Amino acid sequence: MSNPLLEPSPLEFGFPQFDLLTDEYFVEAFQLGMKESMDELNRIATVPEAPTFENTFVALEKRGQVLRRARTIFDNLVAVQSTPEREKIRTEFATKFAAHDDEVRLNPELFQRIKQVYEAKLSLDPESQRLVKEYYEDCVREGANLNSEKKTELKELNSRLAELETTLEQWVVKGRGEATVYFDNKEDLDGLDDTEVSEAEQLAKEKGDNTKGRYAIELVNTTLQPVLAKLKVRASRKKVFDSSIARGISGGEYDVQEIFTEVLRLRHAKAELLGFKSYSDYNLSDETAGNADAVMNFLKKFVEPAARNVQREIAKVNEVAKKLDPDQFGNGGIEAWDYEYYINKMSSQEYDIDLNKLPPYLEVHQVMHEGLFYAAKKLYDITFKPRFDLPLYRQPASDKKSSDEQFSIPNDVETYDVFDKDGTTKLAIMIVDYYARPDKNGGAWMTLYNGQSRLLNQKPIIGLQLNVSKPKTEGVPALMSWDDVETAFHEFGHGLHGIFSDVNYLRFTSPHVPRDFVEYPSQVNEIWITDRDILSNYLKHYQTKQAPEDVSIIDKLTNDNVGRFAYMTMEYLQSTMLDFVLHAYPRTCAAADHTCQAASSTDFDVLVPGKFLEWENNTLKKVGLYVPQIHPRYHLGYFTHTFAGYSSLYYAYLWSEVLDAHTANWIKENGGCNVRNGDAFRKHILSAGNSRDPVQQFLKLVGASEPDVNHLLKRKHMLD
Repeated sequence: MSNPLLEPSPLEFGFPQFDLLTDEYFVEAFQLGMKESMDELNRIATVPEAPTFENTFVALEKRGQVLRRARTIFDNLVAVQSTPEREKIRTEFATKFAAHDDEVRLNPELFQRIKQVYEAKLSLDPESQRLVKEYYEDCVREGANLNSEKKTELKELNSRLAELETTLEQWVVKGRGEATVYFDNKEDLDGLDDTEVSEAEQLAKEKGDNTKGRYAIELVNTTLQPVLAKLKVRASRKKVFDSSIARGISGGEYDVQEIFTEVLRLRHAKAELLGFKSYSDYNLSDETAGNADAVMNFLKKFVEPAARNVQREIAKVNEVAKKLDPDQFGNGGIEAWDYEYYINKMSSQEYDIDLNKLPPYLEVHQVMHEGLFYAAKKLYDITFKPRFDLPLYRQPASDKKSSDEQFSIPNDVETYDVFDKDGTTKLAIMIVDYYARPDKNGGAWMTLYNGQSRLLNQKPIIGLQLNVSKPKTEGVPALMSWDDVETAFHEFGHGLHGIFSDVNYLRFTSPHVPRDFVEYPSQVNEIWITDRDILSNYLKHYQTKQAPEDVSIIDKLTNDNVGRFAYMTMEYLQSTMLDFVLHAYPRTCAAADHTCQAASSTDFDVLVPGKFLEWENNTLKKVGLYVPQIHPRYHLGYFTHTFAGYSSLYYAYLWSEVLDAHTANWIKENGGCNVRNGDAFRKHILSAGNSRDPVQQFLKLVGASEPDVNHLLKRKHMLD
């Protein structure tokens, strides 16, 4: 049969024909797609007629359909269903794609046509004017004005960076698998329930190495591990924690230190070549923050209050630990591996609720249907209906036709149609991938299989990827932790951004907005997790379908302080500052022989292989964020954000949270969860994508002249 990637899918909305795709088809589509894309580019660049908006910008938006389709589907599949062969293809084509993208951005004939239309200031509609501006500024930013010699140097830098960054991402996943923690005795797992112990035993069997231990605990990508909140044996907690922070920096096959220091040197060399003071200034030049100084000044506002708050919290957690386990803490305080365990005990005492006891009330489909979908109905009056006729990359485990069937081993992946207010207008198709698997990336994320564009007559196909623990036996439900629920609402907020996109040009489709704005809609969606009506609708026991017998649980969960711990802000700020310092101060990265000296104006040390943790600690001390009991959310050995797309941009979550807190206040003042507020948020934020200035759209929504950071400081109790 012919390659299905070479033509648009005949399925609704161009839904991928997963059942027909092979690795060989992807390779062929990449090769033919790059050739087609370059042929189209050359035709656009050499049109004999004078450049116009239509023959240049509209043509560019329509270019490269085969390559775009193949790359989008492949990138998503590698993340959710990785295989050695796919990883090999990914590595092989990383440098080829980088070279192809450079040929587009650095084509001198094309840039002259773009420049002529840009300088002509044509009378166009606002979105088209913005498209011209974005194309021109992007070309300039990426080196279109460089001479041929420097363009060649830039291409070499981009090729090497693409190769190394791909390797880093792959090694993080592989290194996490290698860091699985083993235990010999069931007593070591005291604190886990019978199901969790059984699954740990099953995992050890699946790993196939009985010499390491009878029970296995697999790590997630963050420093703190969910199991640390439950393990009663202190030595077991320390063993898990030590394994977590050692990833990527302890030698062995997946040690990232040499590669990452090279990546940093190459990034700063690229920034200098392009005329920027630092890689941060380069990477921020198309973000809403603007430059490195603005971000550093922003972060400094949180350092002192965050440090003050976390010391108060540590004192309270120490008191709880000494009271509960005086033999262990009579002469000393808690360590980093103790924090999750005792802060949960503190929360149980302070707010009379134990978040670890909530999972029986958080069955995954109950949360999805009666939580996320219910909230979307209340706010936007949209509906989600399951469908079963589309091919999936993971086929159903059985021939069942309802996701509500009682606790048979569930399907990993399901699809839903999304309908607008009238109940008939289909806005999007959403793919939900619920469960953790060895071949799937850790964490959670939203992605586009198809972005909305009126020009291309495309409607969105949304991917929502979670990593809930999947039951391995019949009769056992898939239960979510409270953290899983927060993550689901967050990623669903990204999904809504994509669902409601209403733009002409694919370049502007939601959520293709500046990276320090993209987290804003998703964080706003977290507001509804503890909305009283929504919470009451989804918090029901998986067996009885009844709310908790203790009706006060709803009151306790709606307390703004529950789950908002100071250490969470601190661990985030620590990682943010490490990422930012590395990219804002070029002299923190050593030369090839590791002899480069730190710049005296910054007084930050040089990062060199073998001393990553030492560098982190020294840097955090210099910026006022070193706390022995709190470690960064991500240490540099497994900091996926800074390895790839979010380098120097991890601050974006906090930047977006300022807008989120301001918006939460606006929602509260305007009646809470209602369609009127939902319509306003959809109009100004979700549907606009990047077709209009995102920050200006936010200001129109809340009726302000600038974002007010005090709303966030108040939420985090930092206004003392």
